[in-house]
Amino acid sequence: MKHGALFSAASVLLAVSVSVSVSVSSAHAQTALDEPAEELPAPALPAPASVPASLPTETVEPAAPPEPAPRKPAVVEVVSPAPAPSVAVLPSAAVDVKPAEPPRQLSIGKEGFWKPGAVVQVWAFATHSEEEWKQTSFRLRRLELRWAGEIIPGRFGYAVVIDPARLLEPSTANVPVKNEAGDTIGTAAVSQPTSASSIVQDAVVTVMSDYVDVSIGQFKIPVSYEAYGSVAKLLLPERSTVSRRLGERRDIGIRAEKRLKYLGYVAAAMNGEGQNRLDTNDQKDLALRLELYPIEGLTLAGVGYSSVGERDLAGTKDRVEVDLHLEKAGFLLQGELIRGRDRVSATSRLTSQGYYAVLGYTIAKTLQPLVRFGYFDPNVRQSEEAPADFARLDEQHEYSGGLTYYWVAHEAKLQLATSVFDYDQAPTEVTTIFCAQASF
Repeated sequence: MKHGALFSAASVLLAVSVSVSVSVSSAHAQTALDEPAEELPAPALPAPASVPASLPTETVEPAAPPEPAPRKPAVVEVVSPAPAPSVAVLPSAAVDVKPAEPPRQLSIGKEGFWKPGAVVQVWAFATHSEEEWKQTSFRLRRLELRWAGEIIPGRFGYAVVIDPARLLEPSTANVPVKNEAGDTIGTAAVSQPTSASSIVQDAVVTVMSDYVDVSIGQFKIPVSYEAYGSVAKLLLPERSTVSRRLGERRDIGIRAEKRLKYLGYVAAAMNGEGQNRLDTNDQKDLALRLELYPIEGLTLAGVGYSSVGERDLAGTKDRVEVDLHLEKAGFLLQGELIRGRDRVSATSRLTSQGYYAVLGYTIAKTLQPLVRFGYFDPNVRQSEEAPADFARLDEQHEYSGGLTYYWVAHEAKLQLATSVFDYDQAPTEVTTIFCAQASF
């Protein structure tokens, strides 16, 4: 067995030797491809390894010569591409990642959304007449909280607006006391609200479509551009006198409206009793407002408003109004003309009219100086009023100047305005108002 193993080792050495010789020959042949061919002697095969003499001899048949190793293919040099430049990885703290914007509306129901809103206006004001300082005070002028949204997007919506600032503590007033004959026999101190005390402003449910949105509930009457618009976008802290006296009202009813590209309209039928009141008769108030938008930034509008049915009732109203709003290249022009007629009793009617115009210019979208001129005559059929009726019926001219700082458009702004009210018979009054507003 030992002799056989040694012989096998010798055979392996012989095969390796032959293989190396063939490889060297192949390499020489590859190198000589580019040189002139010349005859080379064939390489001699190595002699078989001898068996050590110390081993006993035995007759062994010579092994078959090994098969020549396959010729190696020519070596092709492959150039590897240059490695990509390494990119430094910044630490996570250095990456500027903008936070996601907070949602502007909240999901409700299966498909709907709710968009909250608010308008907060705080005043510091002072009123002075020709004779004395009448009042200086801070005032929470408005605190409107709004819930609006759509239950079925684009088809069914709602809106609710309340103003808790209207719920002021009552004040004590001295009222006359009369006997059965109607003669005043004295006065009595009575606790009375200082203004309308209901905090519910708007409450509507709306069915929407491409050409008309129909709402039922309580809403603003569509008289006066200034009164019908949002209080957050008032040009001066307070509306003009004619807008407050003839247009600033709410009522309960049904309304159809839509604003298209060049035309807008509002048509409404209402109780005619005012805010948060049920109807007490068969009379209804009808209103129609038409708006035109001939060019960008320009609104032209006209309004007709009238009580229908039982027109001999006290409280019957008629209104005719035109208004204009132009805002272009920083310049602003806004104006209204309103004429009203109100039945105060079965045999008496009161006709009133007034107008105002506002001019302004916005500097760098931030600072806006304004001037406003206004006029209101509560009783056009009478030139002089009794002193007891001055506050209600005296003719008035208004001259106002103001400055608005738009910190963030109408969302955060500061306003300062001074108004001179020149009455026909009563003493002239000067009112200065500083207003700080936050809204969204």
